[in-house]
Amino acid sequence: MTINSRRVSVGGNRSIELGGLTLTYVVDGQAPLPACHWLPGTTPDFWADPAHSRYLDDRQALAAGVGALLIEDEATGEAMLIDAGFGPVSLDTPSGRVGGGALLDNLRSVDRSGGGGTDLLSRITTVALTHLHLDHIGWLCRSVPGTDRLPFAHASVVVGREEWAHRHLLAAHGVGPELLAAFEPQVRLADPGQDIGLGVTVFPLPGHTPGHTGYRITSQGATLVVVGDALHTALQVACPHLSSAADIDPRLAAEVRGSLVGMLADDEIPAFGVHFADEQFGLCIRDGDGGIRWRPLPA
Repeated sequence: MTINSRRVSVGGNRSIELGGLTLTYVVDGQAPLPACHWLPGTTPDFWADPAHSRYLDDRQALAAGVGALLIEDEATGEAMLIDAGFGPVSLDTPSGRVGGGALLDNLRSVDRSGGGGTDLLSRITTVALTHLHLDHIGWLCRSVPGTDRLPFAHASVVVGREEWAHRHLLAAHGVGPELLAAFEPQVRLADPGQDIGLGVTVFPLPGHTPGHTGYRITSQGATLVVVGDALHTALQVACPHLSSAADIDPRLAAEVRGSLVGMLADDEIPAFGVHFADEQFGLCIRDGDGGIRWRPLPA
């Protein structure tokens, strides 16, 4: 698979090792993002530039995956999920058709317990949310198909305190109180810098939503930053001024994104972008001319 094809397609599960942890991108579905709609600050001339058009598929959309990040400590058996996909539904939105439903099957496919112990789903005792949009909370409020059982009813749900305080604003994005009520009793509020377990600390990245939260994962001296929807596409690494149509505060989102990309490049810290087509794990690398680009880690 070439780097270019990874930019314009949504692939499968992918794992990396971080210190003593295994991090796995687990696919739930996909959400093609019509380019001009999703990045309203762009123009036809912008997309005519080959440096930008190489991120577009044949429908002139940015390929975006929907899924979650699984964090596992094989030594202890502990596991955590960051975000919860879209769930077993499909929905037409102003940005295109979003669909999910594969997360549980894909979690089973990466389960390394071998049937000899507690299964992976049961070992996920924390689901940490970057924010409360539909494509990140799906399996917290959708039942396992054919049952009335919520798959993560046993887990605590970490939400940034600011995000939860402003949850009423998410109704405009289709997240009403009836969806949040499905997991509200499980919610555990978290503050900036708080350690929520497995070496994961809260890393605020506001702008996309009022309390949008990233996470810093550290293990045995190695670090990775989960960027959530501070960035939707690797193109925004090179063009952090481009805010998405879903950013509630586009100016703040652009400022936060620019600072984030600069920090990741200066400190050479790998990152995880859940919507980054088929190149979710990577590094922000400075070019000779001072620009920054996304270099995906090997597939």
